[in-house]
Amino acid sequence: MKIHEITIPQSIIRMAAATTSALACILALNPQVAEAQKLQHPNGWSQYNWATDNFNDTSIGWQWTDVPPSWINWEQSKRKNGSLTWTRFRTQNIQMTGSALRVINWHHSTPITENGRTFEYSGGWFSSKANWLTEGQFQAHLKVDWNFADIWPTFWTSKGGGDELDIMEYQSGILNHAHHDWGANPKVESKRNWFPWTQPTWHYNWAMERVRSWTHWACRTTRNTQATFYINGKLEHTSNITRVDTPMEMYFTSSPHKNHLPAPGNYPDFHADWVETYIP
Repeated sequence: MKIHEITIPQSIIRMAAATTSALACILALNPQVAEAQKLQHPNGWSQYNWATDNFNDTSIGWQWTDVPPSWINWEQSKRKNGSLTWTRFRTQNIQMTGSALRVINWHHSTPITENGRTFEYSGGWFSSKANWLTEGQFQAHLKVDWNFADIWPTFWTSKGGGDELDIMEYQSGILNHAHHDWGANPKVESKRNWFPWTQPTWHYNWAMERVRSWTHWACRTTRNTQATFYINGKLEHTSNITRVDTPMEMYFTSSPHKNHLPAPGNYPDFHADWVETYIP
């Protein structure tokens, strides 16, 4: 069989090279399209199955609970006109869609009475059943449907008044990383904030885009190093207070903001595509 030679015009070759170069630039400028932006775990660390899940089922996995602790289940909350009502974390507001965890923020047009209290706002609370030691890398792939200042979606770890790590916390139009030491007297904290009045403005706009698009949020802490916080694999904050020294649980929570409840309407949901934890 005779093979015919095919000559490719130089103009097409140059066009292909230019397209490849442009695509490389896009990948470099837009970390959302590059899986490399996920934070890699340190060599020798192993996956901790008690806080790792792909959320690809329609039921809650064995390592989680959607029942909030008693100390947070009811919160007396303030409407914008100053009047008080109750908000509640409800199991109905946690949904496993088959591809992601969905935490629902809700206004009930007809107030609901349960256990002798009436509420018209509710949110969801999703937490790990287990504690772990003070060391780990905690990372989740998260998205809020849209930026809405009067809800409070958070991916965080804490337990019993010790250390708290707010890996992704969005409230009052502000995004932050935070390490709180509730056991210190007085309480101490280390924060990195993106405020609406952040200058230059593009820094804040960048942060808001991270909140409302699928983004990798991570924190790493060891007995010998202070907590470090990452967005899409890039270090954004290092805690300047004492190292974590208490065991923690993992939480995904969201609700209408108890300190300034939003007007009735539809609110964005908080989604987690997956979460993974590695420990030394």
